[in-house]
Amino acid sequence: MNKLHFTAASLLTATFLSTPALADDVDADYLNSLTGNKISWSDSEGTAVTIGEKTFYYTYNKPDDYTETSTRINNTLATADVDNKVFTNISGPADGGAIYSKGTNISDLDINSDFVNNSSSATSSTTAYGAGLSLRGTPISLGTISGDFVGNTTSSATGSVVGPAIYFDSTSSAAATIDTIEGNFVNNYGHSTGASGKFIHGGAIDNHATINNINANFIGNRAKSQNSYVWGGAINNTSQASASDAFSGVIGTL
Repeated sequence: MNKLHFTAASLLTATFLSTPALADDVDADYLNSLTGNKISWSDSEGTAVTIGEKTFYYTYNKPDDYTETSTRINNTLATADVDNKVFTNISGPADGGAIYSKGTNISDLDINSDFVNNSSSATSSTTAYGAGLSLRGTPISLGTISGDFVGNTTSSATGSVVGPAIYFDSTSSAAATIDTIEGNFVNNYGHSTGASGKFIHGGAIDNHATINNINANFIGNRAKSQNSYVWGGAINNTSQASASDAFSGVIGTL
């Protein structure tokens, strides 16, 4: 694996397989080799994702020992059950989708769950935050976030959009840290929908704190603004803290 070192000014592009020439060499078998049993790929069945000049189709397969839930965790992450869950089809407000946490003391928590087809949206000029995880405020110390983030969407009519899969931020001088993120990030989408829409930070992850390690596949994530700039089709990293990381299989991320 390639090791990358991130600082506030770095753009995560050098080792990504995101150019059309490379993406056009991809087939469904290769995608299946990346994402494992929980996400299966074919040439004709499932949800469509365009990679380069090709269209592939994926299906999320819930593990037998996982439980689906459509209940939003609203600032109770410290005491929530986040083991072997599939958070799915949760429509959240602007502050976050499936899991929202702000200003709550959290220490040494692991999240072992998948986030599928969740959304967060703002109808005005408000910023819209992570449809999967919206983690804001300190002190917060997470161990490992292990899971697949699939088809999560964050949108704002005239405001900014940040981190459709994961938004992570510190609002004070105290440390905010995630040790490791691992899994698959597939077809997550951040978009500012109006003609006066503002910036987009990350098609999957927007980090403003410290993430020590990422070992993940980023496939077909998107970030689009009607009227402003986009930072990072897969990841936007604007933290002053550094993060060292291992990435693999970043494909078709715009």
